[in-house]
Amino acid sequence: MFHSHPTSIFCIIATEFCERFSFCGLRTILSLYLRNVLCLHENAATVVYHIFIMLCYTMPLMGAILADNFIGRYKVILYFSIIYLFGTILTCCSAIPPLMLPPTTTSMIGLALIATGTGGIKPCVAAFGGDQFRLPEENQRLQRFFSTFYCTVNLGGFMGMIVTPALRRSVMCFGDDACYALGFGFPALLVLISIVNLGGFMGMIVKPALRRSVMCFGDDACYALGFGFPALLVLISIVNLGGFMVMIVTPALRRSVMCFGDDACYALGFGFPALLVLISIG
Repeated sequence: MFHSHPTSIFCIIATEFCERFSFCGLRTILSLYLRNVLCLHENAATVVYHIFIMLCYTMPLMGAILADNFIGRYKVILYFSIIYLFGTILTCCSAIPPLMLPPTTTSMIGLALIATGTGGIKPCVAAFGGDQFRLPEENQRLQRFFSTFYCTVNLGGFMGMIVTPALRRSVMCFGDDACYALGFGFPALLVLISIVNLGGFMGMIVKPALRRSVMCFGDDACYALGFGFPALLVLISIVNLGGFMVMIVTPALRRSVMCFGDDACYALGFGFPALLVLISIG
């Protein structure tokens, strides 16, 4: 059954497994986080939770319109996955007190991004998987794909609802008996893995196409370009990750230390990037 599927299908199934695991796990601990950490009244927490769920099931309209009329399913899945990733990272950061981010504001922005991301992905993944088959020749393989796909979706959601709360309770952090940073951070890691899977799918399509499309060094196929393009993507991802980390770490350093009679140390905030530049030169 499985060996007959193209490799790209497993990237799509793994992507949806990670997304469902992440979303269902995050949703399971969200109400507790709103009440116990953000200290929202029970009615306010209920309103926020249901608005979040409403957005998650409204945004698929936008994702479907963009996929069908403008940029295609793959780009919608990739772009909204990145939005989803930033949302989970913000939500995780809001649960880390040493960062001294405004927890309520950061959490609300993170939840809005998560709702946008998961909603945009929802209508596209199954259809994108179906696009990998030729009909009517591969009708039976298509049916097996959908059976495997929805089984994996349900398994991911079920495991997320069990594992994420267990992670939250199993570790004490920041003086609390429950670690919401870990509970939100693990789903963020899964979303990152799903984006890597999407990149792997694209690599299976783009790398061979690039290799065949250019002649170089007297050969009719350019393996240098086929290997160089993934290296460029890795470099771009490292640059983006570094920029994101600096945006979080530098303000946290500035606020975490008192110097020269002030409650914020701008010298450290500017000195840390200078140190990084020095390290890069060395």
